[in-house]
Amino acid sequence: MQRSVGLYTGWGHDPLIRNPGDLLCLKAAERLLGRQGIRVVDVRSSIEKRIAPWEGDLIIGGGTVLPTVFIQAPGLTAARTIMIFGSGVLSPAEMEVRNLAAFDRSPYKDAHVIGVRGPQSARDYKYFFGKDVDHIGDLVFAFAHPRPVSEKTDEVVFVIIENAIPHRRQDSSYKDMLDLYTSIAKDARMAGYKKVLCLSTRSYLDMEQLVRDGRFDEVRAVSSPEDFTSAIQSSRFVFTERLHPAILATNSGTPFLYFQTTPKSRDLEELLVEKGGDSLSSFFVDMSQPQDKNIIIERSLLLHVDQTMSDRLILTANTLKDGLERAAGKAAALLNSSPPS
Repeated sequence: MQRSVGLYTGWGHDPLIRNPGDLLCLKAAERLLGRQGIRVVDVRSSIEKRIAPWEGDLIIGGGTVLPTVFIQAPGLTAARTIMIFGSGVLSPAEMEVRNLAAFDRSPYKDAHVIGVRGPQSARDYKYFFGKDVDHIGDLVFAFAHPRPVSEKTDEVVFVIIENAIPHRRQDSSYKDMLDLYTSIAKDARMAGYKKVLCLSTRSYLDMEQLVRDGRFDEVRAVSSPEDFTSAIQSSRFVFTERLHPAILATNSGTPFLYFQTTPKSRDLEELLVEKGGDSLSSFFVDMSQPQDKNIIIERSLLLHVDQTMSDRLILTANTLKDGLERAAGKAAALLNSSPPS
């Protein structure tokens, strides 16, 4: 009889459309655990709070959902076994701005931590729970390609955090990021490319107006994981302030610049540098400091033609993929060590 486990991952901001990055985490967990003979059950089927109890085994996997899981899903406190597998951890400052600094730590006291997402997440986990834990990377690294994707369009892709909620960014703002993207897209050095702004929802931005204003050549809805992945890995270059486009670019050896407006961007930078070397910091732009558009464009053009850096991205992504597969084996062994519920 196949063993089953509940998986709790992220949702996103839009109440109707699940963030494709969170859907990719779900699919990655299905792949990683499925190869261990474990069937994954999605226990977060909407943005609404999960009140109904889940009494089976539970994996918290993917998304920056710690330590708010049981605030959003109190029914999961009934889980028999709780494991943490590749999730990110909100920083104390993020918890403070969300008015969540005081939360019930007791559901986590017996949690088995296979690994959190990155080094910063591990430090934040220790801050909240007083425990040293491993970091294993985001689950989406399970989709790393064996070599750089060679079939490319003429597109340069831009990905923005699609809301102006203050706590969604610690540095910069929605307006400033959209203005920066526009100035890059309109620069003469970008003339040979089709500039595409990719959005995962229509709920915030006026897509048609952005095209009429001449900001981009196309504004494209990419709400499915397949469309999201295809847009990133087939592009010539990616400008993003969101996490999973940077991971998908790494997986496919696609050069990118990740504008660091959130703590999770620093979690990823530290992880990639740890696994792939200091040179991978070149793919990150620190938005807590003033930035020159011309320097940003020049850096993107250099990264675009540097095959060595693309190869290094692929090597690093596959190192993380191998680690996730080993971690999935540990999770499966832990699940199989107790009788089915």
